[in-house]
Amino acid sequence: MRIRHRLLLIIFLVALLPALVVGYVNFTHTRDLLEQQALSNLERQALLKESEVLIYLKELYTRTIDFSSDGFIRDQVEQPGNDGVSVALNEHLKLNKLPLDSRIVFISAYRFNGQLVASTSDLQSRVTPYLDKLRSVTQWPYLATHNVGSGRGALDFFQPISSRLVGGERAGYLHIRYNIDLLNELVISHPAGNKHDHYAYDLSHLRDNSSTYLVSQQGYLINDIEGIEHTLSHRMIDTLPVASCSQQGKSIEGRWQNYFGVMVLGSSHCIDIGEEKWTLVTEIIQDEAYGAVTSSGYFLLASLVFSLVLIIIAATYLSNIIFRPIKSLHRSAVRISEGDWEHQAALKGSDELSDLSHTLDRMVETLRCSRDSLEGVNEQLRKNNSELIFKQRTLDEHSLVLEADKAGVIVSVNEALCSCSQYTEAELIGQSITLLRPPNYSECFDELKREVQQGSVWHGDLPGRRKDGSLYWVATTVVPFLDREKIPERFLSIQTDITHQKMNEKKLNRSNRALTALAEMQSLSGSHHDEHLWAQAITDGLSCRHCYDAAWIDIHDLTIDGVINAATLTANGKPVTIDTLPTLTEQGLLNGEMVVYQHLERFPKNSPWYQYAKAGYYALIALPIMNQQQVLGHLQLVSTDPNAFGDEEVSILNKLVGEIAAGLFLMRTQSDKEMVEHQLSASALNLDQAQEIARLGSCEWFIDENYQVWSAQLYRMLGYQPDEVEASPELLYQAIHVDDREMVRNAIEQLKKIGGVCNLEYRFDLAGNVRNITTKAKLDTESGHSKVVATMQDITDRIYMENERKTLEIQLKQSQRLQAIGQLTGGIAHDFNNMLAAILGYTELAKTMALPDQTNISNYLSEIEKAGLRARDLVQQMLVYSRRDKNPDMEVLDLQHLVVDSLKMLKSTIPPSIVINSELDNDAVPLIRGTSVELHQIITNLVINARDAVGEKGSIDVALQHAEEDGQLCSSCQRYFSGHYAVVKIKDTGSGIPEQQLFSIFEPFFTTKEVGKGTGMGLSMVHGLVHRHDGHLCVTSQIGQGTCFELYFPIPAVIQNIESNTPEETVIPITKIPTNTRVMVVDDEESVATMIRHQLESIGLQPKVFFDSHQALAYFESHHHEIDLLVSDQAMPGLLGHEMIAKMREINPDLPAVVCTGFSAKEVLALLKQVDGIEVICKPVDFDAFTVALQRVLGKRVS
Repeated sequence: MRIRHRLLLIIFLVALLPALVVGYVNFTHTRDLLEQQALSNLERQALLKESEVLIYLKELYTRTIDFSSDGFIRDQVEQPGNDGVSVALNEHLKLNKLPLDSRIVFISAYRFNGQLVASTSDLQSRVTPYLDKLRSVTQWPYLATHNVGSGRGALDFFQPISSRLVGGERAGYLHIRYNIDLLNELVISHPAGNKHDHYAYDLSHLRDNSSTYLVSQQGYLINDIEGIEHTLSHRMIDTLPVASCSQQGKSIEGRWQNYFGVMVLGSSHCIDIGEEKWTLVTEIIQDEAYGAVTSSGYFLLASLVFSLVLIIIAATYLSNIIFRPIKSLHRSAVRISEGDWEHQAALKGSDELSDLSHTLDRMVETLRCSRDSLEGVNEQLRKNNSELIFKQRTLDEHSLVLEADKAGVIVSVNEALCSCSQYTEAELIGQSITLLRPPNYSECFDELKREVQQGSVWHGDLPGRRKDGSLYWVATTVVPFLDREKIPERFLSIQTDITHQKMNEKKLNRSNRALTALAEMQSLSGSHHDEHLWAQAITDGLSCRHCYDAAWIDIHDLTIDGVINAATLTANGKPVTIDTLPTLTEQGLLNGEMVVYQHLERFPKNSPWYQYAKAGYYALIALPIMNQQQVLGHLQLVSTDPNAFGDEEVSILNKLVGEIAAGLFLMRTQSDKEMVEHQLSASALNLDQAQEIARLGSCEWFIDENYQVWSAQLYRMLGYQPDEVEASPELLYQAIHVDDREMVRNAIEQLKKIGGVCNLEYRFDLAGNVRNITTKAKLDTESGHSKVVATMQDITDRIYMENERKTLEIQLKQSQRLQAIGQLTGGIAHDFNNMLAAILGYTELAKTMALPDQTNISNYLSEIEKAGLRARDLVQQMLVYSRRDKNPDMEVLDLQHLVVDSLKMLKSTIPPSIVINSELDNDAVPLIRGTSVELHQIITNLVINARDAVGEKGSIDVALQHAEEDGQLCSSCQRYFSGHYAVVKIKDTGSGIPEQQLFSIFEPFFTTKEVGKGTGMGLSMVHGLVHRHDGHLCVTSQIGQGTCFELYFPIPAVIQNIESNTPEETVIPITKIPTNTRVMVVDDEESVATMIRHQLESIGLQPKVFFDSHQALAYFESHHHEIDLLVSDQAMPGLLGHEMIAKMREINPDLPAVVCTGFSAKEVLALLKQVDGIEVICKPVDFDAFTVALQRVLGKRVS
């Protein structure tokens, strides 16, 4: 908008604003006055309607109570033996009661149990839905509104019928339904005006246009609304007055939206109807109530139009006078912008516009001088832009490029990615990156997500999903772009298609596994004489060593076609259970045909083959094991990958089953009849012993004769000696747990009807001793007798051992996980120490070189040094977690005094709103061995964590106790521990820890706090320190109730006075370092070695630096007389520090040395055979400590 137009608008607004204010005040005053009068009238109308409704309902109450006291009705309701409808009572109600009131629709009488006794209507209304409510009602009669269809309502009154036989008891209920038409007319009728009403405006139209209606407590209309169809009665009325009355019991008046969403003025009253609340609402549409304001609005509008015309005329005249010089200045600016750099825009006069024109002339002169330099910059920008376009084109030709925002939504893609994924650019932009992510590969993407969200670059191979569902593989690099707060705001993914390489690799691996299996099969020939063990050895080899996900061999009995007598399904060396395994006859494999299914998930869900897909296997191959056209069995292999068996691999597997067939035929031909007879007799003799060992009993139930035969082991399983009692079905059922008895009985009855095989699992309850039983039962009708043959095995110990095995697996996984994290943490800490050594060293050198007047530089360097020291402390915590120093110096400690001192120190950090409750006066807690500094660290970390978890208000409980544990589980190392322990309990009332996070809280860098409020090293350090004291931790937590940490420190059997045995340290003299001392510096990190060289030069020494330990040793062998002192790193490629020192001391035994290490000093000293004249210091090296170490090592040589 131009300045002239703005000025005109300002003048217009300034002149028009008073008129608008006056008009608005007059309008709002009139509207408010009219609203107050309207609300007063509506309130009076609501009060009148409320009183009329209450009088009407009072009449119905009285009528209902009168009918319920009728003696004939009371006698008929409680008449003994009358279980049906009473004809006499029906006639009595129709002739004597119904004609008394035209408002009655029908009358019904019910007994106390809800049975209908009599009714004057064929509607068959039932009292059953109201029985629970009627039995709890305290105010009678009870009124319930009822909708009888077509939007018409009715009033149902219920009154108890008192017993005439038992005083004070209810014999039944009387139900009377009244027509609601009279109540409807009473509510919607308009009251006559009051001649004594005096209002500033005529409000007679309010009575004609207002609406009055009743709403039940459930929100349904009770009466009709004038001019509204009955369909509204089916709607829930949830307007403001209805909600206020039903929820708060308050009557209100004012503005609200009615049931159609239209603003209305109204007044509402809450009416208590027994145990219900009705809402009486009187309202009028707001626009109709404000009709009197219209005339005032017209007058105000006319005044505003007249004022507007006058203002426009005056403003136009003034603007022409003011804007002449402005137009001249504008024309000059236009000419200059078009390139006329010689034009002068000076105006005559001494006002602000003249000054502006002179300033414009000076600016043009300045721009004229700067034009040449800008052209050079533009030329450089064009060259840079061309180079960037060239690099982008090169990247697009080679790689698949994708850019996504922080929410994972695709922002841009290149043509190469669209071509590979088969999607168009329009189909990908705006979609989530999960569109390209295949299922069943979540672990790969979870690792990527964790890395990039922490701001790290991620490299690796990832699968992708094309539009047609096929997979492709890409070598991927994901780079996060960080904002100023170091939080990723978008991600760039650069990928290279490696699908062809992956497919070739997979094909080669499959062929290799088949060849390896064939070679091993050839070595197994003749090594077994038992078919089952031989088959088990083959399947174990295939599933464990040859990368097949699962293997199964069926071996058929030679005498009975199609019967399997040896079958094993093995995955990774362990049995696998599948609900229904397909038989050979179902698939025609007995004919010697090979079956290959590459996509088992495509079978119907009722197919036996779909059971494999349900268990996670998607490809299958079944190869017949044949000998001279006879099928001996078949080998079955399954894979978790679809399309897993290629032609080359199938060819090798055919050779493998040929070897299996040859080996099977060889074993069978070597067995003879005598061995078979011996095995049969041995089986008969040992059957009872085998059943006892296996805890397997058997039972035969002859159905027609109804008697049973038990094996000796079944007697023992039921707590009897063999033949101690008579076997019977009743005795067997009594031993079954009462909760399982009906299930077993139904299963056996079903087996008797339809036959087949029945598998059951249930429990025996033998006088409180519950045993788990598995049973397999079969109906046998071939022997001439109809009988059920069943085996029963006690699997209680097996279930217990399985649970124990799962527990041990969890412990092993947690131990391996913590060990791996500890090793990784120690390696990272060593690398960090090298980097921090250079940072802190150069910072100290820079501080010494800063001039006194350069205070800002000194302050900056101090801040860098503080940050480096904090990083050094964090690295020390990481080293504590990795537990490299497992033998700290221990002393005898009083745990009670140590905890008291720690709480005193922490008192200032705990806000007053958090209460600390301590129970520390337990004299029964004995002394322990430990390090006071580390125990202070443990308690401090846990109390600070408790404070952060509690938040603004809560409590922290700290207690000591002496406990004897037997089989307690440690939450951090997942091992069981037992013995006498001193226990420190720290409990808070915070938000608690989710159960799924309890296994991760002791890992380094794991934290649930916000970014920047925690390092995630606190609990990992506690884990390391507690276990370094041979202690354990137990954590219990409930969401919303808090967390409790229990620290267990072992109590030694004998406390020795460690201080009395501590040897006195030898005082080593501090020798001033001569300025001509020649020092050899050896460190594979160039930055660290260079920093040490600068530090040594700063104190006047003569350093010689080597970055390779072998080169340093070679130089020392020929120039050892030129070296006075050695400074070396410990962890270096080639020779380690202690190894290099040992070789140099073979040449010069008195060579003094200072070893710098990122690990524990004790570990390095333990590696050195000779420690005289050697000092060990830990990285990052403090300059003062480094100087003292040099002086001490020279002092040792002098002494």
